[in-house]
Amino acid sequence: MTQTSKKFLSLAQNLIPAVSTSNINIGVAAAIVRNGKIIGKVSQNTERTHCHGMNCSSVHAEVNAVVSHFGKHLYYNKKIEGYSTWGIKGPPWVQFKY
Repeated sequence: MTQTSKKFLSLAQNLIPAVSTSNINIGVAAAIVRNGKIIGKVSQNTERTHCHGMNCSSVHAEVNAVVSHFGKHLYYNKKIEGYSTWGIKGPPWVQFKY
């Protein structure tokens, strides 16, 4: 087994417990990874009706991981270059200690 495979397997094993706590039939887990290490908390997809002031049917695991890690530093840009986008206030490497 290669070093990359071992690292991936180690990360995947940290995600498995979160899958079983999802309240959706097909559980998915995600985490923010930096330099091969999980930072923040492992998140799962959840059934939710209200998120950041918007109505939504469910939250994907990867979105949940980003929201839980960056929290109130997220903001919503309306129509930048024709598209609505989410962003992070300020450079994350300054505001967030990894």
